[in-house]
Amino acid sequence: MGTVFARKQEKDAASVFNNAFSSSYLGYDSKALCANDHPQSKTDSSAVDNNLALALTSDNLETAILAMQGFGDDKGEEISIMPDTLLVPRALRKTALEIAGSPQKPGSMDNDINVHSGMRVVVWDYLTDTNAWFVIDSVMAKRYLKWYDRISPEFAAEDSFDTLIRKFRGYMRYSYGWSDFRWVIGSNPS
Repeated sequence: MGTVFARKQEKDAASVFNNAFSSSYLGYDSKALCANDHPQSKTDSSAVDNNLALALTSDNLETAILAMQGFGDDKGEEISIMPDTLLVPRALRKTALEIAGSPQKPGSMDNDINVHSGMRVVVWDYLTDTNAWFVIDSVMAKRYLKWYDRISPEFAAEDSFDTLIRKFRGYMRYSYGWSDFRWVIGSNPS
C-alpha cells in the first residue's frame, strides 16, 4: 500500500506540470500555470508570457532563460530570477544532459564555454508529454509551488478471528498547487 500511496502523490505532484498548459486547470489569475497572457497584477492587465512552443535545444533554453529573467513583479519592478533547474520528461533526458552536462558548448568542436553547464537537470518519469520541458527558479519554486500534507499516510490492519481474514486500510490527505507563475517558464512544442 505504501508504494501505491507514493505513486499517487507523485502523479498528483506531476499533474501541476502535466496540466501546465491546459485551460482546464487554472490558477489564482484564472490562467493556466504556463500561459501567454498572465496579467501583470490585479490593476495592470499587461500580459506576461511564460509559455513557449520551442523544442529543447541550447539556443531555445537560452531564449527561455532570458524571457524568464524579464518577468517583473506585480508592480512591474524587476525581480531577481535565477533559472537553475531544467525539468524534462524521460524522452528528453539525453538532450537535456547533453545541453547542461558539458563544460564546453555542446555539438561544437570549438572550446567555447557552455553557459548552461552546471544547470540542474531533473528527469521526472511522471511527466506525460514527451516534448514539454520547463525551466525553474528552484528558490522561487519553494515559495510558490505548494504542497500541504494534511494527514500523513496512516495504515492499519484488522484480523477477523472467525473468518481468518485480515483487512488493511490506508488513509492520507494533502493539497497542492501554485500561488504565482513567475518561478517557471514552460515550453510545449507541437
